[in-house]
Amino acid sequence: MCLAVPVRIVSIDGDTAETEIAGVRRRVSIAFTPEVKVGDYVLL
Repeated sequence: MCLAVPVRIVSIDGDTAETEIAGVRRRVSIAFTPEVKVGDYVLL
C-alpha cells in the first residue's frame, strides 16, 4: 500500500527542495517537477 503525504516546499536548490510537514523537514528531488515553487504543496 502506498501513502501520499502532502508537504510544503520551503526552499529550492537546483533540482532538490526542502519540504516540511508538522515541523519535520526533508530534502527531496524535484527533477521531474521543475515547475514547483516555494510555498507550493506536493505529494510525497
